[in-house]
Amino acid sequence: DSSEAPEYIETIPKKGYRLLKSVSQVVAEPAATAAQAPPAADATEDTPATTAAEALTPKTASPSPPPRLPKRTYWLAFVGIGGLVLALAIGYLIAPAEKPPTAGKAELPDPGYWCGITAQQRTKLAIDSQQACLLKTESRAFGLVTGERMAALSDAYYLPLDGPEYGADIFFCDPQHPKQGKKANEPLNFARLKRSCAEQRNGRIVLADWKGQTAYLDCRNDQPKQIELETAQHRKTCSLPGELLTNRPNGLPSPENWFGLKRDQLQTLGIDIRQSCRLEAQDPTWIGTVELAWIWGEKQCQNIDGTPVGCGSVNHGMGAAGAVISDYYSASQLESLCNNADGPVELLPAYHWRNEVGDRSHFSASLRCEQGQPPRIQLAFQPVVGETAEHTCPIVPSTQTEEKP
Repeated sequence: DSSEAPEYIETIPKKGYRLLKSVSQVVAEPAATAAQAPPAADATEDTPATTAAEALTPKTASPSPPPRLPKRTYWLAFVGIGGLVLALAIGYLIAPAEKPPTAGKAELPDPGYWCGITAQQRTKLAIDSQQACLLKTESRAFGLVTGERMAALSDAYYLPLDGPEYGADIFFCDPQHPKQGKKANEPLNFARLKRSCAEQRNGRIVLADWKGQTAYLDCRNDQPKQIELETAQHRKTCSLPGELLTNRPNGLPSPENWFGLKRDQLQTLGIDIRQSCRLEAQDPTWIGTVELAWIWGEKQCQNIDGTPVGCGSVNHGMGAAGAVISDYYSASQLESLCNNADGPVELLPAYHWRNEVGDRSHFSASLRCEQGQPPRIQLAFQPVVGETAEHTCPIVPSTQTEEKP
């Protein structure tokens, strides 16, 4: 029957049900056969005698109405039929949601998802779920997931690549409901791990935390060592893959720039790249070689009358283009600085080139004066981890031989 427009049974809220069709009693007549026909005497045993004339006269009177049932009988019929209809309706609603049981096999999770990502996404990021380091609890799992094309790199170091590189992330999974996964959304790559430990020095850094599940980065001597997974009752340690501890710059330096100068201007400025005096050093918390230089150009400066004169500056070659980080000094200006100096003259006092580590990593350049004359310039680099690196440069590379410590 239709629930919106019932034809047979109407629901009476909080009372019961009512039949919409008229109700009548139908008495089935038994089939008359010779074998089953009772004797005539039995048929008229309880009826009054009739005359022959009465027996031959047809009766035209209407038959007597069927006996009325007690009201209670109708009520029980209504309740019984209504209950049957209600049971059928509930069964119809429940049946589509049930799946036929698989003989001998438990129902498997959707293989198209893993930790909230589809199989297509895993292929795109080159994620091998079998290699994930996960801490599994009674109902959940979380931990380090790596992929060969997972880290979204930026232009923080050199130029960005066309696509992502090797990276990792912390994933939170639900084995019973693989569509409901969650990840930290902050890709872990070489640069981020190095930078994080450079800020922390030693100890643990929270990488991700969700519903009592925490992933820590363990730093020792400013270096990333391992990742620790913890819950209230469980703990697991994940080693860092070599790809996350390998120097992998985003790309190559800009071919149009060299230590903060445009390459097409070098000849005009009288700069000979081969004679540039450079300090190259390593910092284990950084992702590449650190470069500091004294750059001299025969025509890099001008006199008051506009005549080109030679001068130099302190530059670094970090990032995509590098930068000029000091004033320009001619030979006469350097000599005047030494005239009134008893010791070294700082040309670049405390240049902090990495804000995340403060004064623990900086460049310096000083003019070394001897008897009022400026014979050389001392370059120095203080790494976050390790000893200070130094290098000595002549004022004019074209006339003096470069000195090394």
